[in-house]
Amino acid sequence: PEFDWFKTYYNDDDNYADTVIQDAFKGSASTNFPGASPDQLQGVVFRLLQTLVTPMYSLQEMHKAINLCGSDSKAAEDAWDRGAALYIGSGEGTEAGGTGSGVLLHSLANEVCDKFGTCDDGGRAQANSDMIDFFQRGKESLSDGSCAALPNPTLPARLIGDMRLAMIQGTLHFAAVNDKLGANSREGSIGEGFGASRSILPYLNQVNAFDSRSVDKNMAYASSGGKPVPDGYVEVFSSIAKALKKMEVDCGDVGVYTDVVANGDMCALANGGAVPVPPTQSVPSSPASGPTASSPTPVPVQAPTRPAPQPEGGQVDYTFTTAGKEAGLIANDVKDIASTNVANAKTVYNNGKSSTTSLQSLSTNASSRYGQDRLYNIYRFAFRDEPVFVDGGTGSLADSSYANTVISKALEIAEDTDLAAVASVAMNTWMEIVHQLEQAVLSCTDSSIDGALAMDTATAYYVGAGQIKGSSNGNLMYAMAEEAADRFGENSGEASSNTLIMSHFRDAKVLADSCSGGSPPIQLRRAVDKIIAQMNVPLIRNLVYYMNAETAKDESELENFIELYALSTVPQVAGCNPGAFSYLRDELIDYEWDSDDLGDILAKLRDNLNCFGITCSDIGILQDPVATQQLCGGGATTSTSLAGYEPSTDVSRIASIDRDVLQINIMLQMGALQQARAIYVGGQSSIIERNDAYTTLQDLATDDDRIVPGNTQFDIYSSYYSNPYYADSIIMDALDKKGVFGGLSNDHIAQFVVGALREMVTYMYGIRELYTAIDECESDSADHGSASWDRAAAVLIGSIDGAKQSDDYPSGGKLMYSLGNEVCDNFDKCSDSNIGASSSKVVEYLTGGKLFLSDKECEGASDLVDVGITSSLQVSLIQGSINATAQLSNLGSSDGIAGAAHALMYAVAPLVDASNPSSAKTIENNMKLNGGAASVDSVIDAFSDAIAGMSADCTEVGVFQATAAGVCPPDAVATDTPVTLANGLYTTSTYVQDRALLALDLRDMEKALNDGNSEVAKGIYEGGLNSDIYDKNGKKVGTRSLSSFSTSAPLVMSQEPTYILFKYALDGLDQGLYLGGPTGEYADSIVQKAFESQGNTLLPVEAARALNLWMYVVHELYQAVDNCRRKLLKDDDGVHSIDEVAAYYIGDSQQTGSAEEGHSLYALTEEIGEKFGQDNGGQTTVNVKIISLLNDAKTEISYPGACTTSNDSYKRLRTLAHKIISQMTVPLIQNLIYNLAENDRERVQLYAEAFVPLTAACNPGNFEYLRDKLMVDQYNVVDVDNIIRVIESTYQCLGLTCDDIGTFNDYGSDCVGTPKLNPLAGYIPQTDVRKIAALDLDIQAIQIFMKERAYDAVRDYYTLGRHASMTTRIGDEVFSLKDLATTSTRQIVPSFEYFKNYFGAEVDEIEDAADYADHMLSMALDTDKLPLASPEQRTEIVVKTSQYLIVFMAALEAMYEAIDDCRSNDSQRKANAANEWDKAAAYVIGSLEGTESGGTERGLLMYSLANKRCEQFNRCESDGTAELNGLLIDLLYAGRGETMGSNCDALQKTTREIEQLLQVPLIQGTLRYAIANEKLVFFDKSKDLAE
Repeated sequence: PEFDWFKTYYNDDDNYADTVIQDAFKGSASTNFPGASPDQLQGVVFRLLQTLVTPMYSLQEMHKAINLCGSDSKAAEDAWDRGAALYIGSGEGTEAGGTGSGVLLHSLANEVCDKFGTCDDGGRAQANSDMIDFFQRGKESLSDGSCAALPNPTLPARLIGDMRLAMIQGTLHFAAVNDKLGANSREGSIGEGFGASRSILPYLNQVNAFDSRSVDKNMAYASSGGKPVPDGYVEVFSSIAKALKKMEVDCGDVGVYTDVVANGDMCALANGGAVPVPPTQSVPSSPASGPTASSPTPVPVQAPTRPAPQPEGGQVDYTFTTAGKEAGLIANDVKDIASTNVANAKTVYNNGKSSTTSLQSLSTNASSRYGQDRLYNIYRFAFRDEPVFVDGGTGSLADSSYANTVISKALEIAEDTDLAAVASVAMNTWMEIVHQLEQAVLSCTDSSIDGALAMDTATAYYVGAGQIKGSSNGNLMYAMAEEAADRFGENSGEASSNTLIMSHFRDAKVLADSCSGGSPPIQLRRAVDKIIAQMNVPLIRNLVYYMNAETAKDESELENFIELYALSTVPQVAGCNPGAFSYLRDELIDYEWDSDDLGDILAKLRDNLNCFGITCSDIGILQDPVATQQLCGGGATTSTSLAGYEPSTDVSRIASIDRDVLQINIMLQMGALQQARAIYVGGQSSIIERNDAYTTLQDLATDDDRIVPGNTQFDIYSSYYSNPYYADSIIMDALDKKGVFGGLSNDHIAQFVVGALREMVTYMYGIRELYTAIDECESDSADHGSASWDRAAAVLIGSIDGAKQSDDYPSGGKLMYSLGNEVCDNFDKCSDSNIGASSSKVVEYLTGGKLFLSDKECEGASDLVDVGITSSLQVSLIQGSINATAQLSNLGSSDGIAGAAHALMYAVAPLVDASNPSSAKTIENNMKLNGGAASVDSVIDAFSDAIAGMSADCTEVGVFQATAAGVCPPDAVATDTPVTLANGLYTTSTYVQDRALLALDLRDMEKALNDGNSEVAKGIYEGGLNSDIYDKNGKKVGTRSLSSFSTSAPLVMSQEPTYILFKYALDGLDQGLYLGGPTGEYADSIVQKAFESQGNTLLPVEAARALNLWMYVVHELYQAVDNCRRKLLKDDDGVHSIDEVAAYYIGDSQQTGSAEEGHSLYALTEEIGEKFGQDNGGQTTVNVKIISLLNDAKTEISYPGACTTSNDSYKRLRTLAHKIISQMTVPLIQNLIYNLAENDRERVQLYAEAFVPLTAACNPGNFEYLRDKLMVDQYNVVDVDNIIRVIESTYQCLGLTCDDIGTFNDYGSDCVGTPKLNPLAGYIPQTDVRKIAALDLDIQAIQIFMKERAYDAVRDYYTLGRHASMTTRIGDEVFSLKDLATTSTRQIVPSFEYFKNYFGAEVDEIEDAADYADHMLSMALDTDKLPLASPEQRTEIVVKTSQYLIVFMAALEAMYEAIDDCRSNDSQRKANAANEWDKAAAYVIGSLEGTESGGTERGLLMYSLANKRCEQFNRCESDGTAELNGLLIDLLYAGRGETMGSNCDALQKTTREIEQLLQVPLIQGTLRYAIANEKLVFFDKSKDLAE
């Protein structure tokens, strides 16, 4: 059971101690102990081992012994002995009492017993004597089988208590020792205190979480170098003392710590509390060093200067020292009100009786006394529109005395004195307590306020005169809390909320009494906040009780009490979640109570408990029989989502910064400027738990870390305002009403400050955190920047919008996410749920960036910030600015519109100025305060002039509905305008008519060539004619040409696989040239040559279409995939790449199914497809497939967040792109076959140039044959049939079938494709493994890409695969080399452990040794790694790793999987053994070895390696093939038969023989290169070194 406590406390970390110890071993690189001295790290490790690790194991063994008793006495005794051994240890020797040289818990007990007076006469711990006695008696019980003598299943409380005793004493000792150390101390005892306290914290937490947190805080290692034990040793002693009884430890056994001047008596502390401690006292010595002669003499306790302490109520744990106690007499007035008639109750309420202060005056004087109090103003704000609080129809609000209004109604209308009495407590005295607590905090900076008096007064108002501890027989909040606690199952002892509150009252008084002359200590503010939070517990509990209590009172009384508790609590939600407040106000206050809505009300209340500073654990479960529905329980959980963004770290605190913005707004509107300033400067809602501090908005506004790599926006703002603290300066001027803000109304100031906080402070801080995340990612931080990214999301979205909202109520959010939602409707950019498009995109991009960071793709995350998030945020700023200007022009400066506009002007002007200073000036003149008449048209025009230089996309801004004007340039094309292609065949979602018009260039070239105007045609080809180029804002910036598609290719296509194949295929023909031009611009060279054709007039048109346009369409497909991978949906010009593909492929003027009415690739496909019998109901089969695939691709990226929030969308899109490319290849093949049949040699050359390079990644022999026959030499007519057969052999590699191509005349009629059971170098598989054997084609392609230095393409093929696939339940799924290199199923191979262990030991950089091959390959692709490696060496590392590490292990895995399946009782698995065996054969041999025995010279896998090395080692057959390959084929056949006959043992033997056989070529290769490299110099560039 103890282990479960530890596990729960340490966040379900089973190995918490190990985690911390291993971290400490890192020394200066430690995460938890940065800067710790060696002595401190030693102390951490030693005490954790002593007090946590070995004791827990000792307990485990004793529990084990008890469980074994009666069933296995020998094992039980052994376990018991181990338990004793782990408590005592070998160092203590054999004699009773021990040697004093031990190091385990027994030793610690002896170390500290003299400090506590708990040693026996021999100077040894009495607890140890008890433990030895218990061990002995337990051993005897186990040996004689007296199991009944052993408690089962738990150990005796006394034993557990004795073990805890040493842990407790050790913790207390180090608290006292370390309390006397100064800040930045390097003493080892700090580490010892940390280590010792870890053992006691989980036990404390079981008893009282607050006390546990207090001890943790004071015993923690202070990485910032603060003072150890910041709250003093008394806090630690008191926290532990209060918990001793429930921890089943006798305070007398702990004893009295003698090395302190006061508060060392644990029993006194447990029963009465601490007394004041003088400022100096002796420094206790560490037990390791013993007492020193120089220890100072203890100083006597000084008498208190205040009046003698007066215990309140006899038993309530608080001591009054001022006249504030008298406030408690008001409890008698409450009692009198409840127990008399209405008339007398009014008199007591209005005038008071026992108390000199009347209950009424607490409310009627509130305005003058509470005017700057935060909660009071939040309540006033919440009630200001409530009809019941409107005074006399004058329009002014009586909200300043709202509580008095409620009690007056209770007496005058309801005539219910009980209701009035409860209301006077829940509203009048509750708020007075809050006021007094606020005064205590202010006393630290205002010497006119007596902090101790304020605390006594607050406590008196809470407890009341005559209150008995734990009793509900009282009249104020304390008694109410006890009554409520009883309803929620706390029916013994003091209510938990009261225990916490009284503890905080005591702590706060000590802090308030000692803080004068400086800023209030954080601990005092936190204590006050915690008191207020716990004061909400009885109010919420009673609200829940009455909402359930349908039979407790009559209906009218029930509704009155529901409304009362709603009035006393719900207003707090107004300062936390406006949407939730509106809902709860309507349900519980404004409208008649409807019990049918209870479930929804409780859900909304539960979701917003944090608004009250409490959780479900504070509330508990309603135990009353009337309970029908619970507020808490039933597995209710709180969502951590932020408007759909799912953080992986806890950012709830920083997300709550929006509540500070909200409350500043409330304070300013209510005239509480001082409180607004205090919240801005000091914070309120965002708590940093680890050091009990507040995150403040001023911190965010002045954070120097905003200067982070990549954050150019901060430079723009700080330069524009000539002040790095621009936002803080402006906001402070507004709060102080200085400069341009002088004389403005509070509403104006409120609107401006809230806007500035949102649009300048949190905006810039969010951007800063995003760039920090990227910087951390690039610096290889532990979490790759995820925590910083989460914080960015938190400050851009916030807790208000982050929470679930009711559809009928605006959220009232206050950060950037809310701005997009507020203004979207004015631009027709809202979703059905009223979420702005810009806000939705921010969430999508944040989600996508998080995925990038998790994969350590830092560049992708950076792109999303630069292109996506920043753009969307600026869209919101622009929309907000236009909308505010329109309101300003309509309403003038009323209602704070001027303030809101001014804030937006400050936020957007620097961004506009960086693009167009004139536009910035126009915006300033129209939006600044007192700027005269505002013109929304001028502002829209200004943005239109500047938008091109900003990140925002004008189409994303939209059209301002009130004026029907947008910020896109006047002559711009709307890039979101759909286009219909081929009379409805395909409809785009973005504007791509300009792309479709490129088909008219082909038309006009054809017309010019037919007219004999070759130069005109060439001019159209080179300069373009019909297809204009627009930027992202729809502004024309040029004309595109077919020529540019080729001449720009080396720049834009250099990492795209298809283009690389063409470049590779042509590179070797003429030393990097083709037809006299660079091979990268091969298409342009071919077209230019076509213009010289004498026989085929239209050849240039065909060439431009089949080469330039075809490859550019492929490029757009890759662009679409890459955009999706980068979490972007559009190109830089705002157009979907898939729409571009359709536009270029189909073209303008195309009619569906027509070869004549059209000019682009669609028409080409129709024309040639008809010749091959491919016409299918009006369209060719190929076009039907391509259009269908394009629609599938468009659908794939059309789902909300498809690319941005998922890592799978781009993979599916990639598969679709490959299928489209395969189908686009069909008309090229058809044209080649057709022109071969027609013997049109110029067109054969053209279509060979368009097709043959695609086969370079297929069988190299076939590629070279086709290249030589069709591109280099002149083919012979008699070779045509064979040429076509070779073309047909490439279909499977290209993703095609014979049916895809069809037949022309007799050509293709005998095409059959690759047989299902295609032989592999003579081995005939039993199952279809053609697509698995094709894995060597991926290696072939990777080898090509490496030679072309296209490392991105290598990563693409390596990571995602291309040619290899296997059949699964959902169809064929492509698999990759990376999949094989990282799969956990390799564990089935026994020798896999050898590889893992070797690489784990030898290569330090490998984080996970299991992925050794993946690491090596990735390292070779990283140009920052292996900096001296040549490109050729990188190529060898990548290719050889794939061949001989990855695929080799995959082959072994498949064989061992076959054995496992063979032995399975599952019939399906047993049948699968044959397929696994054939997979192994495919991995060993591959597709490139062909079908004949002996293979080819083109293989790339293990079979090929054996053939390569056999001659050097005299191990070849007469035909030159390796001897061992013959043996390998024989063994593969043997294994095949063994799988068919389920001879599993024989199969295992065969597998081992093959595994040994495969090691031979690896050994031969190693020896070969050892000889080859023997004479090379260090860092030689020879590829042999890498091989």
